[in-house]
Amino acid sequence: MSDNYTWLLYKGSNKYVDQFSTTDNYTTFTFDTPEVYRLYYNATNYTYVPCVNSKYVVINALFPINGSINQTGPTVNWQAAFKYNLSDNSSLPNTLDWNFGDGNVTNGVGYPVTIPHRFPYSSPTTTKTYPVSVTAKNSTPSIFSDNYTTLAVTVYPPPVSNFTITDNFTGNVITQGPAPVKANLNFGSWTFDTYSGSGLISRWNISNSSGFELNSSDNFTHIFNNPGIYTIEQNTSTEYGSNLSSKVLLVYDNITSNFTPVQYRCAAFPANVTFRDNSTGSNRDKFTWTYDDGTQDVNLTTNWTNHTYYQPGRYNLTMWAWNNTFGIWNQSSQFVNITGLYANFTADPWTRTINRGDAAVFNFSDNSTGTDLDTIYTWELEPGIKEHKTGVSYQYFRNGTYNVSLTVSNPVCGVSNTSVKQVTVYEHLNANMTYSPKCGTFPLNVTFSDNSTDTPFVWLWKFYDLNGNRVAPDGEGRTVTHQYASEGTYLVQMTAMNAQHENVNDKEFYITLDYCLQANFTANQTRGYYPFTVNFTDTSTPQSSVNTRTWNFADQTSGSGASEIHTFNQKGTYNVSLTVTNTSSGMTRVANKTIEVGSPVFANFTPNGTSVVPVNASMVVKFSDLSAPQSDITNWDWNFDDSLPNDTNKSPYHQFTSEGWHNVTLNVSNPYYGAWNVSRARINVSVQKAPEASFTVTPEVANRFERVTFVDTSKGESINGWYWQFGDGNTSTGTPVVNYYQNAGTYVVNLTVTNPYGNGTASNTVRIKGPVYADFVTDPSGEWGVINQPITFIDTSKGQPIHWIWNFGDGNSTTTDTSSITHTYTSTGSYTVNMTGTNWDGQSGSAVKTLQIENKSKPKDVNFGAAGKRYSGTHPFTVQFEDYTPNQSNVTEWYWDFGDRSNSFNTTPVAPSHTYVNPGEYTVILSVKNDMGVNEKTRVAYVVVV
Repeated sequence: MSDNYTWLLYKGSNKYVDQFSTTDNYTTFTFDTPEVYRLYYNATNYTYVPCVNSKYVVINALFPINGSINQTGPTVNWQAAFKYNLSDNSSLPNTLDWNFGDGNVTNGVGYPVTIPHRFPYSSPTTTKTYPVSVTAKNSTPSIFSDNYTTLAVTVYPPPVSNFTITDNFTGNVITQGPAPVKANLNFGSWTFDTYSGSGLISRWNISNSSGFELNSSDNFTHIFNNPGIYTIEQNTSTEYGSNLSSKVLLVYDNITSNFTPVQYRCAAFPANVTFRDNSTGSNRDKFTWTYDDGTQDVNLTTNWTNHTYYQPGRYNLTMWAWNNTFGIWNQSSQFVNITGLYANFTADPWTRTINRGDAAVFNFSDNSTGTDLDTIYTWELEPGIKEHKTGVSYQYFRNGTYNVSLTVSNPVCGVSNTSVKQVTVYEHLNANMTYSPKCGTFPLNVTFSDNSTDTPFVWLWKFYDLNGNRVAPDGEGRTVTHQYASEGTYLVQMTAMNAQHENVNDKEFYITLDYCLQANFTANQTRGYYPFTVNFTDTSTPQSSVNTRTWNFADQTSGSGASEIHTFNQKGTYNVSLTVTNTSSGMTRVANKTIEVGSPVFANFTPNGTSVVPVNASMVVKFSDLSAPQSDITNWDWNFDDSLPNDTNKSPYHQFTSEGWHNVTLNVSNPYYGAWNVSRARINVSVQKAPEASFTVTPEVANRFERVTFVDTSKGESINGWYWQFGDGNTSTGTPVVNYYQNAGTYVVNLTVTNPYGNGTASNTVRIKGPVYADFVTDPSGEWGVINQPITFIDTSKGQPIHWIWNFGDGNSTTTDTSSITHTYTSTGSYTVNMTGTNWDGQSGSAVKTLQIENKSKPKDVNFGAAGKRYSGTHPFTVQFEDYTPNQSNVTEWYWDFGDRSNSFNTTPVAPSHTYVNPGEYTVILSVKNDMGVNEKTRVAYVVVV
C-alpha cells in the first residue's frame, strides 16, 4: 500500500500548472479556466520496500450552462419570438425545453434557435403577462446540471377595428342604396389603451369588380357613382398588431318597370300574346304578371311571357320586376287592347213558336271583331247547310233546338275562329198522323204513327168501317195497327194531348186503301255523248191500272206514250221521270232514272304539217295535245309509226331513230261516255348541232397587269352566248374580251359558247411573268403544334410557285414540287420555319413564320358559329351550328350548351342543330376537352328568337 502521493498538473500537453503531495489517495482541485488538463500522480511506499508507481489522467474542465431568455421583437397580434442567449464562460447546451406559461410547451429545441409563439386570444381591453421559461440541458447531466431561467412577457392586445356607414344626408346607417350613394365612412376602432386614439393608424380599402380605392383618413365621405357590390375594409393597427373589419355596401340602379306587348298581325282567338320586359335600371331576375282576366304568372325568371286570351277586349296588365340581389322591385301597369279574329253573332229572335208546316224565320247578324276585307264568313245553320255572307236569314220547319255556328277565317293568314250558339223552335199542338202501307193485299194491316206538333204525351185512336160505324178495338199510344178487310175510304179519329193535359186536339182523317200501283220503266242505254238518242219503255205494274203517263226528260221536254224515243243534245246529267196515275183511286206513282250525256271529243296536236321540226342530236321531239274539250278527254294514245310501243301521256316526248318524215297518230277518248276521235299528221325531223368552241389569246405570255385579249373563233350556227373563265376567279361574257392578271402563274382559260341547240367548250393556257409573294398556313392553325404530332404546311403564295424549299428550323429541310408538306417535331420549343417558292418564270419569294411546339396543351382556338349566320328568327326556330375549332390531337369530347336548359354531348366533332321553342335571347357555349383539360367559347345572347 502507498503511503505518499505526489500530484503534477499540466495544461494542454506540457504546460506546468502546479505540484503538491498528499498522504491520501485523493485530492481536490479547482480549475479556473476551461481547458484540457493532464494530471500525473506518483504513489510511493516508504515503510516496506521503497517503490514508485506513476500514472496520469486527462481532465476536460468545462464551465456550467448559464444563459437568459431574450424576446427578439415586440408582441404583435399575440405573437412573439424568443431566443436563449448564453452568458460568458457558459458551456453549450444540447437541447432547450420551452414552457410559455399558457399551457403550451415545446421540448427538444436545438441551440441556437429563435422560436416563435402565438399566445392565446384574450380580452382586447386588457393586457396579460405570461411566465416564459426555458430549461437548458447538456447530454452529460452527471457533470452538468440543467439551467433553468424565466422571463415575464406582457402581451398587449391589438386594436379592435370597427366602423359604420351612414347616409351623408340623413345620417342613418345604411347597407344599400340607389346610385349615386354619398356615404360617410365613420371610424370607430379602439384599443385597450383608453388614451383617445393613442397610436391608432387607419387604412381603408374600397373595392368591387372594377378595382379598388385606398384611403388613410380616419373619417371620410365617399360617393359611389356606379351600381355594384362594394366591399369596404377598415384596417386599424398599433405597435401591438392590427385588426381588419369589413362591410358590404350594395349600390344599385332603381328599377323603372316597363314592358311591351307583342301581338301577331294574323291572330285568331284564342290569341297568344307575348309580353316582353323593357324596364331600365338594375338587372331584373324575377317577374310577376297579372293579366286582368283572372290569371297571373308568379316569380318567372325569364324577361318575357306568353299569355293566351280567349276574348278580345281592353285589359289592364300589371308587371312587377324584382332584383333579388338588392331586394328591390318596381311595378308598372298599362292597358292593352287584345285584338284578333273573334267570331260572334246575334239572332233575331232566339226562340220562335209556329204551327206545323209554317216556317220559323231567324235573322242572324254578324258582330265579329278582327275582320277585314279578306275575311271569309261561314254559317252552318244545320248540319251540311252553309252560307257565306256577313248576315243570313234561315227558316226552320220543325220544332227543336238548333246549333248555329259562325266561322270567320282569314285565308291570307290561315287562321279562323268559330262561335256556336242555339236557337229554339216551338210548335203549337196540332194532331196529325201518317199511315202505311196505303196499298196491298187484303185483309191489310195498316200502321198509324203520330206526326203531331209540340210532342204530345197521350194518344187515343178510333176506327170506322166503310159505312161509318165505329169498330173495335180502339188504339192507344204513339203507334197503333188496325186491320182492314177490303179496299176503300175509311174514317180515323185521333186525339192528342200534351204531358200536362194543358192542350188537347181532336182530328178526323180519311184514308184510302187499294191494291198497289208500281211505277217503272226501262231505257235501252243510259250513258253516251251527244247527240244521244234513248228508247224509253213504260214497265209499270199492273199495266191495267195505268190510265195516264207523263214523261219528264229534264231538258224542258216531255211525253205521254207507253214508249218514247228522245234525243239529248247537250252535255249534262238528266233525271228522267215517269209519272203514272190510276184515275179511279187517284193513286199516282213516280219512277226515275239518270241519263248521263257527255261531249264528243276532237283530236288535235302540235307539231304537225309540213314545217321542219328542229331537234338536237338526241332527236327527241315534244308533242303537245291540243284536243278539245280538254275537260272531257281522259285517255290519249300516240302512235309514232316505229317499233316503239304507243305512248299514253297527254303531251309526251318521243325519240326518233332517224331524220326525215314520220307519221304521227293521236287517238283521244272518254271511255266513260264512249267518245273518241283520231288525228293524223306527218312531221319532218331535222337534227341541229351545238357549236364547236375555239378562241385565240394575245399575247400568250404576258407580264402582270398587262392587257390580255381573248377572241372567239368558234364554229356553229346562231351562237348567242359566251361565258369566259380566266382561271384567276374573274369571268366575263361576250366577245372579244380582255383580262388583267395581277399575279404570276400559269392560268387555264375556259370558254363556253351557246346556241339554241347546245353548248361547246374550249380551253387555252396563259402564262404570266412576275414575282412570287410567298405565304403559307399550318394545320392545325394558330402557328402552334404538339410534339410527335404531324403538322401540315400549306402554301398560300401568290404568283403560283411550282417548286418549294422548306426549312423547318429544327435542322430538317425538304425540297418538293407539291404545295403542301407534313412535318413532325420531336422536341418542344420555338421554331422558325422558312419557305421559298419558285414559279415557272424562275422568280422566287420567301416567307418566315415562328411555330411554337408544346408537349401537350388544352384545345386551342375553340370557336363556333351559325350556318349562314342564321342566328335569329321566329319561334320555333332551328339553328344549324358549325364548329370552327381547328383540328388538333387528343380531343375526346365536345359539349354544347344551347342556353335553354338543353345540351348536346359528342365524342366526335359533329356540329349539332337545335330548335328553340320559345322566344328569348340565348347564350351558347362550346366546350372542347382533351386529356390536358377543357377550353370553351362563349357567345352571349348569340341566338335571338322572337
